[in-house]
Amino acid sequence: PLTLVGEGNNVVPMIHVKDFSNIVVQVALTKPEEKYIIAVDFGSTTFGEVVKAISTQLGNGETVAQSKEDFVITPIADIPSLQ
Repeated sequence: PLTLVGEGNNVVPMIHVKDFSNIVVQVALTKPEEKYIIAVDFGSTTFGEVVKAISTQLGNGETVAQSKEDFVITPIADIPSLQ
């Protein structure tokens, strides 16, 4: 199983790599005066959904929740892998 830190209910802002690369190209070509470029995601994908999708595509689809406190003190060798 893939480890899910916390309950996984937090919403994770995302942007597709192609959309991001288009922004980078436009900034390089137009050299806007603004110092900040803001990309907004109106989705509601949770961290838990992302971890589940990764586990499904690369492993057996299983996830195991672990508290943030326990995860921080877990030795790297003890963290479950997708194998």
